[in-house]
Amino acid sequence: FVLVLGFSRAMFAWFVERCSLEAFMDSHIKAFRYLGGVPAEVLYDNMKHVLISREGAQRIFNVEFSHFAQHYGFKPVACPPYSPWVKGKVERPVDYIREAFWRGYPFTTFEQANRDLLMWLTETANRRKHGTHRQLVDIRWQQELPSLSPRPASDYDTSIKEYRKV
Repeated sequence: FVLVLGFSRAMFAWFVERCSLEAFMDSHIKAFRYLGGVPAEVLYDNMKHVLISREGAQRIFNVEFSHFAQHYGFKPVACPPYSPWVKGKVERPVDYIREAFWRGYPFTTFEQANRDLLMWLTETANRRKHGTHRQLVDIRWQQELPSLSPRPASDYDTSIKEYRKV
């Protein structure tokens, strides 16, 4: 999971064992906590966790994820299909993490990998001079913080919900 802020390019990343909706939403919660707030809009690829289907210009969002987005006060925005250039702000950082952190990393457990990844993000990735805006990421991040909305008082319940007819 990778979430990148648009102005500063500050990023949060997290390794998950399963690509479930619950893990996806839990990773968002961790990202909002780490990044210091919630952006007004979040751009997504056309994944089923976010977008169920497209019918012409109309987009049908996953109901549970829509509730999650409402709880945190952000608008999910779906990228046009087959347009990787739209989401380059997050595609390139995946390569950066793979090359600068993951390559040669002696993987032991997910817990240890996530602790090490957070340390690397804090001490290296979010302190570097960014290749696009040529400024230090952490300085622009501090400028971007007032634009982020505060997190709600309580986190969203991401536990699995099953509805059954009786």
